[in-house]
Parts: sequence; C-alpha cells; structure tokens
Amino acid sequence: MLEAQHLSFIHPGSNEPVLNDVTFHIKAGSTTLICGGNGAGKSTLLRLIAGLLRPSSGSIAFADPAFGTNSQHGGCSLLMQEADYQILGSTVLEDMLLPWAKPSGELMEKARKLAEIAGLEGCLNTPPSQLSYGQKRRLCIASAMMADPELLLMDEPSTGLDYAGCNLLAETISALREKGMTIMLATHDPALFMPILDENDNVMILSQGHLCGFFSKSNAVYAINKHPEWNVRPCL
Repeated sequence: MLEAQHLSFIHPGSNEPVLNDVTFHIKAGSTTLICGGNGAGKSTLLRLIAGLLRPSSGSIAFADPAFGTNSQHGGCSLLMQEADYQILGSTVLEDMLLPWAKPSGELMEKARKLAEIAGLEGCLNTPPSQLSYGQKRRLCIASAMMADPELLLMDEPSTGLDYAGCNLLAETISALREKGMTIMLATHDPALFMPILDENDNVMILSQGHLCGFFSKSNAVYAINKHPEWNVRPCL
C-alpha cells in the first residue's frame, strides 16, 4: 500500500537530518506503531506521509487501487497531537459534518454510526468545549473517518489522557482495525497499543532519525526491552 525508499528530511538551514535513509513498506489493512523518544523523527515521518512536508531525498509512494498506482498522499487523514486545533464545529455533529454545506440523510447516519464507534453517541449536540480531552481525541478520529480515508495517521493520540481515556482510545482504534482501516500511529508508549495488534501488524522503532527496526508484535517486545538506548518505554 505504502512504500518509503531511502527517505530523509533536513530542515532548511540545518545540517542535521531529522530522518536519515528510512526505508519501509506498509500493507493495506495493517496497523503500524511508530515508536521512539523525543526527537526520534516520528512526527516528521507522519507529516511527510501526509504531504505536509517534502522529503529532502528519497521517496514515498502509494501503490494501491484506492490511491491510484504510485499516487501521492491522496487518501490520508492526519490527526495531530493537539485535538483543540482540529475541532471547528459548534457541536460534535456539526464538527463531523463540517465539510458538507447540506449533508444528506446518509451522511447524518454515517456520522451517528462513527460517533457510536468513538463512544460519543450521547454527545452529538454537545459543544466540543464541554467534552473531556479524551472525548475530543475521539471526536477528531470520528471526524477524520467521515472522509473515508484509506490511511489514518495519528500523532501521539494518548498524550494527556488518563487511564480510562487511554483504554477508550484503544477500543476506538481497535474497532477501526476490525473494519480494515490501515493505521500508522506514533507513540511513546507502545505497551498501551500492543494488545490490539496481531502478528500481521508492525512496530517501527526510530532513534535520532534512524530506523532501528521494523518488527512483528512479538519480536518488538523483545527488542524494545533489550535496547534501552532506543528510549522507548519497555513493554512489561
């Protein structure tokens, strides 16, 4: 579905690469955790995939009928770290339907179903300012899914959430996985999301812009615990 070849990125005016010669392949329908400490290059990688940044060298290509062979960025939705910057509607339902001036009944029903998946079915008429931070995160996911993206990119979605909020977030992501959504998720805390992965999914480890490994679920746990220098929270 997605292939990155020798991907590098250097900010203008800098000599230090944020990403350095990163190569990987993502299969349709899989979930990939992107793990690493601060400054590892996780957010930069997601922005490159979404087309918000251009590689300094290397390439990103989508080879999938839904995107068009070797097309660029067309079916991606990126959820950034700060939920409040992405919520524009005056109610939950309005935010989900914002791109459509006159939403059809079919779109209204789709919004209700996605709100249910996100645990927001009782909040459709609630102003986003009255939502908890975890609910705002899940609203961003539901709003992104209204556009039927082929690839959902999430940047540290558990930041600022308490234990219950993290569990509800994981349940929402798990429900999307079961529907066949392809997901790439950057996180400091892979242990939170490991339970929803299976052996067809992947864990990517970045450290100081370098790709340290692209692992299956079981191999990732062993590798993370063995390499504290990667600055990834151990999976106990």
